[in-house]
Amino acid sequence: MPIFFVVVTILIIETQGTFMELKPITMSLTQYPLAVTVLERQNLGIQGDRIATQYAALAQSYGSDYELQETPAEKTFTDYILELGRTIQVRINSRYLTAATVNETHIVAWLNNQPMHTAPLTVNLAHNAIGMALHPNIRISVTNAPLPYTTDTLLSQLSTGNNLGTQLATNLCFCMCFVSSIYILFMIKERESRAKLLQFVGGVKVWTFWLSQFICDFATYIFTAFIMILTILCFQEAGLSSFGELARYFLLLLLFGFSALPFIYIMSLFFKEPATGFARVSIINIFCGMALFIVVVVMSSDFFDTKDTADVLGWIFRIFPHFSLAMGLNKVYINTAT
Repeated sequence: MPIFFVVVTILIIETQGTFMELKPITMSLTQYPLAVTVLERQNLGIQGDRIATQYAALAQSYGSDYELQETPAEKTFTDYILELGRTIQVRINSRYLTAATVNETHIVAWLNNQPMHTAPLTVNLAHNAIGMALHPNIRISVTNAPLPYTTDTLLSQLSTGNNLGTQLATNLCFCMCFVSSIYILFMIKERESRAKLLQFVGGVKVWTFWLSQFICDFATYIFTAFIMILTILCFQEAGLSSFGELARYFLLLLLFGFSALPFIYIMSLFFKEPATGFARVSIINIFCGMALFIVVVVMSSDFFDTKDTADVLGWIFRIFPHFSLAMGLNKVYINTAT
């Protein structure tokens, strides 16, 4: 069950996308699925013809999905594109991205301002054509690397819950509501079958019984927590890949197990049927863990003026192990991201 929830959570986040740092983009025609480049030659001399030839070769070097069209000799680029616009206006807006007019004295780089990033792209194509005309090994690349978000912006965006940390915290908390409740089955069955009483009559001390019970349950829980961390490691997500980052998550899971098991032992005293105890304790864990965590996250967002109230409720709800697990996982991710 933990493996399923971890895998599904990460796959959903990868598919739908969440808030993250903007990655650098290298300007190239390959950013677009299809593209048409238009070249106009005007009164070319030797140098101008060399630049136009290199421009044409560059535009055609990206593959069959990237077409080069040259204007007829009797038409200027303006006349050519306006004439096309009368019949294929929609295609022009989506495919005709860059163009150049080359003559012996200057080069005019044209752009389509409908798609994004065409301004640096068309200038870069012209500069590369000039550079390649001077020397065939010259290449010029342009990369747009946005400045990193400020800490205030990161905290504001992460507080909305649209990030891997909050989604993982919510789903793992929901999963652990059932995983931790499994330990109640044996406790109730052992008590109702008088097996525990038999051990006490046989001379087993109370502290020995509960200590051995806790050690065995905690050992199985450690294995479960390790499998969860190993599953997260396989995806190599940002903030969830290094040894230090995963060690913090593993320590948090161990602390949760250390507090959740005694909570389950106490709850087992209130039920006589194992199945009933498992179902009802699972529901209690969901409402006292995941539900309260979602309430606090929503109240902490900037859309509501209730952050102070959410902070107070966050401290009160920490008496519930499952709420503390979800809040801890979320806080660890936010601290790593900022």
